[in-house]
Amino acid sequence: MKVRYENVLVSLDGHTEGFVDLRSHLPRAYHDDFMTALAAGKAIFHKAEQYYAALVKAGFDFSFEVDPDLDFDPERFDLKLSPQERLERTDADGVAAELIIDGFGAVSDDPQLAHQISLAYNRWFADTYLAAAPD
Repeated sequence: MKVRYENVLVSLDGHTEGFVDLRSHLPRAYHDDFMTALAAGKAIFHKAEQYYAALVKAGFDFSFEVDPDLDFDPERFDLKLSPQERLERTDADGVAAELIIDGFGAVSDDPQLAHQISLAYNRWFADTYLAAAPD
């Protein structure tokens, strides 16, 4: 029997946790370069959030709260949920499916390193998220 839904909610902007340490899924030869690239990604994120905080202080309105008087800590916005917790929250919100992309992470202009990071991320995602909800 085919089930027919009148309304189905699909989230197209889900993110994994930011700044995932992918070394367990990355060849050892890339570990040091990955950590350097991860630090670069954190620095860029920190700078961007300081910019947004300055805009909030200047009176611009955003859909998220940033306290311009605090030193911005990107770890505050890096909500780490287990795949099971994420499934429970999406189910409670009535979300039928979610497209999950990476959060924030390593930044490198080395194409070989970037490729290895992409492969490591895909392995990590499969081990972490797909294993929890294979359907």
